[in-house]
Amino acid sequence: MTKIKWLSLKGKIIAVWKPKGPTSFDIIRKLRNLTGVKKIGHAGTLDPLASGILVVGIGREATKKLHEVAETEKEYLATIKFGAESTTDDEAGRKTKVRIVKKPSRIKIEKVLLEFCGKILQQPPIFSAIKVGGKRAYELARQGQKVKLKKRQVEVKE
Repeated sequence: MTKIKWLSLKGKIIAVWKPKGPTSFDIIRKLRNLTGVKKIGHAGTLDPLASGILVVGIGREATKKLHEVAETEKEYLATIKFGAESTTDDEAGRKTKVRIVKKPSRIKIEKVLLEFCGKILQQPPIFSAIKVGGKRAYELARQGQKVKLKKRQVEVKE
């Protein structure tokens, strides 16, 4: 396969859709192969089970500016399913049914969600892409190792 020289992209910061499955670095590797540009980086890792926008810098100048993008606001969307718990806090884990006495109303759910708004201390799940000693927390957790992540201050706007 002939490598395509995407000179118009060198020095640019672009948004790339990362589907569920590949790691963020898998996407970077593919872009390096397609463009022939070795210096490609991304602003923030998405877990393999997450899909979404991966912000990518192509070339040295663009990768130097990625920290600016990483500091901006982000939006996350999630689907929540009532009636089950997961050993990994996501769809990959073993599911256990949970008996729901009464399904909460939309008003009740919205009221509880308001408690998460503002500046809060958030406990990241051990099955996350946060690095611990150079390895992703989810890799260590899936190997059965104990993972301890510190709470982080985050601001939830809505």
